[in-house]
Amino acid sequence: MIQIQRILDVFSNHIKSSEDILSETDLNNFLGQEKYKDVELNYPNLWFQSGNIFLEKMDRLISYDLYEEARAEFENIQEMMKHYYLY
Repeated sequence: MIQIQRILDVFSNHIKSSEDILSETDLNNFLGQEKYKDVELNYPNLWFQSGNIFLEKMDRLISYDLYEEARAEFENIQEMMKHYYLY
């Protein structure tokens, strides 16, 4: 709530109420809806961090060696993404 108030203070000439500000939770709820799936898929920065959760669960489904290989590849991709600008 503190951040929302700060945003309201900074943009008081443009934002009428706190209801006009979407929180991270609000955005995640929208992106979780089927009609916004394309938005999430087209902007990897929106979902890439959630890949960490996927990898943590993956070890229960496949062999440990394959899991470690996938984790290493995922970390390489994360590092490479720092060098790209996605628009």
